[in-house]
Amino acid sequence: MMKRAEFVELSRDVLKKGSCLRFRVKGMSMYPFINSGQVIHVKQAEPSDISYADIIYYCDRDDRIIAHRVVKKTKRNGRTAFLTKGDFALLTDGYVYAERVLGKVVAVEKHNKILRIDRGIFRVINILYSGSLPLSRWIYLLFAKIIRCFDALAGGKKILPDEEAWLFSLAQINLSVNKEKMLEKFPALSLDWNYIIQRAKEEGVTGLIYRSLRKLALHMYLPEEDLAVLEKGYYVNSARNAIIFRQAGKILKAVCAHEIKVVMLKGVFLAEKVYLDIGLRPMSDIDVLVKKEDVSRVNDVLNSLGYFSADYQGFSPDLPAMSINTLVYKTPELLCAPVHLHWHIINSTWPVDSLVRGIDMESIWQRAQPVIIEGENVYTLSPEHLVIYLAQHCLMHKFRPMTLFSDLTGALGYYNKSLDREFMLKEAERFDLKEILFCCLYFMRKKFAYEPPEVKEIDFGDMDFFRKLCNFFIAQDGDYYRLSYLVFLSKQKGIARKFKFLIKTFFPSARVITHNSGILPQQVNLPFYVKRICAHLFKSRMKS
Repeated sequence: MMKRAEFVELSRDVLKKGSCLRFRVKGMSMYPFINSGQVIHVKQAEPSDISYADIIYYCDRDDRIIAHRVVKKTKRNGRTAFLTKGDFALLTDGYVYAERVLGKVVAVEKHNKILRIDRGIFRVINILYSGSLPLSRWIYLLFAKIIRCFDALAGGKKILPDEEAWLFSLAQINLSVNKEKMLEKFPALSLDWNYIIQRAKEEGVTGLIYRSLRKLALHMYLPEEDLAVLEKGYYVNSARNAIIFRQAGKILKAVCAHEIKVVMLKGVFLAEKVYLDIGLRPMSDIDVLVKKEDVSRVNDVLNSLGYFSADYQGFSPDLPAMSINTLVYKTPELLCAPVHLHWHIINSTWPVDSLVRGIDMESIWQRAQPVIIEGENVYTLSPEHLVIYLAQHCLMHKFRPMTLFSDLTGALGYYNKSLDREFMLKEAERFDLKEILFCCLYFMRKKFAYEPPEVKEIDFGDMDFFRKLCNFFIAQDGDYYRLSYLVFLSKQKGIARKFKFLIKTFFPSARVITHNSGILPQQVNLPFYVKRICAHLFKSRMKS
């Protein structure tokens, strides 16, 4: 695989000979003038031949090739410099000195035609378009939003960029679902790996991407520098998780010594038993589930190990059912992750108290299965309850990050043979979580074109409302807070409960606001609520 510096030199040599260099664009920074995947034609150009609105082909300090528009030409310290900007970017790139400019884009291949943008009518259009740059991004976003709304109402299908689709496909534990398609199509693609790596970091799937590329022998198609970034992410995560596992082992040993029954939720159990590689799943805390009557004893054990919770004073075994069902324990020791002590499978700042009351925790404890973690005999949720739990957790967190889906698809694959689908559906219905389970699985199928084979035959019945709801917000392709909000709102039975849900969303209790936030109860007053609502509305407006 050619290194960046070598490709820069090759481009320079080709252009010096007077040849035209054809280059396939990766990324969306020049959208919609130049789309990802389109081919541009580049010719060598002297600084005197480059003017305002031209698109120059240059290399940055990291030897990355960039094709961006000139928005200003000037002299800096006696040297010719160009201020550049991507058409779809909010900010300029900074100044590029003439010695870094390899050439000028003279043509773009669109719809099987070569359009010259350096002369004639297209040169005039180029200048006029460049003049609208301060508004072009917002004009495009406005029209794109209108088009997406019409598309959503018509039940249109959302088409993912190649980078997003591949990010999800590679972020799976079970690669057999799309393996043949990946092996066939991957070598022919021109993907923006800078974008994929950045998204992988945001979504917590760097380790999975690295493992998948290696396992499918696709790593050879990546630039060495990009593969090295993924590899570093995998090993950093492995080292971090190794510390967390040792920490978890110490805690479990102390808790089990007091004969307290413990269920390991999410991270620690999934990383060891489902992912089968602790470097594949990022972890930021240790989630354990205990019975409500055992919380006080576990608190004493954690205190003896140096872990303390600022919220424990407000806990009582007689507390009524509510959406907050966890205590967060922290220790001053460096590198130690916090411990989240749960006594219910639902823990959320959403006002979903009615869902909490509908879940039979006793049956969940009865069906919990034994498992050995760090040499200690503990428990995990039954396959059916685990899938239900991961699905509701996905919706609680508004379908972000992507590791939530990796957890779910991984658990489905891990329990494929022992998963009782009929019982899972009955339990989801008994817990009033059937619609939430459906939304999570349907969202995954429609947005990522990925349907785990383990759930293809499940008949959820009439889900037309939730199907349309998901279609609408997937076509919007934004923050899925509103989707989660409407699903939870629909689960409230009767006008009174729906109204109560709306009020509690805007004016949550002090306990909800102060939960793991660092905000003191005395800070929760009327001005605080007004400021919170204004900030939320402004944030939503910006995102839309």
